[in-house]
Amino acid sequence: MAVAAVVIVLALINLVVIASLEGGTDDAMSAAIRVETVRAFYAAESGSVIAVELLCEEKTPPAAGDVVSLGTGQVTFTRVPTSGATRTLVIDGRSGAAFRRVHITAEVSE
Repeated sequence: MAVAAVVIVLALINLVVIASLEGGTDDAMSAAIRVETVRAFYAAESGSVIAVELLCEEKTPPAAGDVVSLGTGQVTFTRVPTSGATRTLVIDGRSGAAFRRVHITAEVSE
C-alpha cells in the first residue's frame, strides 16, 4: 500500500514538472517570434532610410521589386514612385517568418 502511494506521488510530481516545462517552451517561442518581428521591422525601417535618402539626394531610388539582404533580414521595395509632388513609398521587411510593411508619404518640393 505504501509503495502504491509513493508511485502515485511520484507520478503527480512528474506531471507537475512536465506541465511547468511546457509553459517555458511557450515563452521561448513567444520570445523568438518577437525577436523575428523586431528584425523584420528594422529591415523595413532600413529600407525606408535608403529610399528616402536617395530621393532627397535626387538620385535614382531602388525600383519596385528590388530586394536587398541585410544580415538576417531582407528588404523588398514594393512601391517607390519616382515622380509626383506627393509620393507614397511601400517597403517590406522580412526576417524568418516575420513580415513588416512600412508606408511613407513624402512631399517633394521642386
